[in-house]
Amino acid sequence: QSRYRFRRNAAGPLCLWGAVPPVGVVAQCDWRYRRARPLAGRTARKLSRSRQPDHAAHGLGLRTRPRLDPAGKLGEIVQGSNALPEVHSVPDHRAASVDLRRGNPDVTSERAHSWTAGFEYRPPSVPGLLVSATWYDIRYRDRVVRPIAGSVVAGFRDPGYASLIDFSPDPAIFSGLIDNSLFGLENFSGSPYDPANVVAFIDNRNRNVAVWAVEGIDARISWDHDLGNQRRLGLEVAGSWLDSNQRLNSDLPQVQLAGTIFNPPQYRARGVARFEAGTFKANAAVNYIGALEDPRFGVAERLSPSATLDLGVSYDVIGGEGRNPGLTLSLTVQNVFDDEPEIIGQTGPTDTPFDSTNYSPIGRFVAFGIRRHW
Repeated sequence: QSRYRFRRNAAGPLCLWGAVPPVGVVAQCDWRYRRARPLAGRTARKLSRSRQPDHAAHGLGLRTRPRLDPAGKLGEIVQGSNALPEVHSVPDHRAASVDLRRGNPDVTSERAHSWTAGFEYRPPSVPGLLVSATWYDIRYRDRVVRPIAGSVVAGFRDPGYASLIDFSPDPAIFSGLIDNSLFGLENFSGSPYDPANVVAFIDNRNRNVAVWAVEGIDARISWDHDLGNQRRLGLEVAGSWLDSNQRLNSDLPQVQLAGTIFNPPQYRARGVARFEAGTFKANAAVNYIGALEDPRFGVAERLSPSATLDLGVSYDVIGGEGRNPGLTLSLTVQNVFDDEPEIIGQTGPTDTPFDSTNYSPIGRFVAFGIRRHW
């Protein structure tokens, strides 16, 4: 069985086509139209036709479902939230900066064009083998984001954030921001707040960015084999490549997102092995995270790739199925070798000393379970 698909989604007419492999046919047609009105219903229609010569079966279907416009909903949420001023130390630690984040009443709805193409292949000569891959490309216009993810220190080092920083701020504007803030001023500089010591004002509120683009490939190879005598063996390897960037406006250079801290890595992979023998099950998984870069300070630092190992076993003492009573014992160990995330620089007491987006502060985790159902 083989399947090929190609699709384009846009705010307007949609064109796509299906390829016809020699051993099977899958054709698909989508039509989507969405207008950016907050929280309004959306309709998506999907027309598909498939044929499997081996089984002489074919079908035709039309599917309609309501959708909510996430951009409109997000716009309403951020317009109703309060801006939050914060005081941080600047990179040389001799002065302070004011960071404004959260609400922004000026955001508008976002739009996007997306392309996807993929295939699945099950060779008849190797039963249980599946090879699949999907490529996607999403281009947002007026994407609503908080421009600087993680520490605001990144704004001082990357020219792509230049429009967010005012290095000659008027101290008079700070009092109004503090008075209108829901929680007042949050001071993370380590010293008393003094407007005269503020050398930079960073407007890091949610906003519409000119370009926010993401492109990637997801690939997977899996094999499931029956060994006989109620035994099965399964192997799977999956990986992904990601490239993403944003541009605040047409006058500024783009900012690389994927592969930098507090953003997804460019490369990620996972390998899994499963074994079943009657009521006994065991699995092992290796998780890989590619290298990351920390560009926030004067010299960019590289975080090395990391890999962790997870193990799990379970045994059905009483193998009840459905409504029949059953009892299962299980043991799982995550991060078997207690791999720790690398330490990164901090600019305030609220900054985590590690990349909290890609790593967990929990080291080795062991769990024992008893499951009883009836």
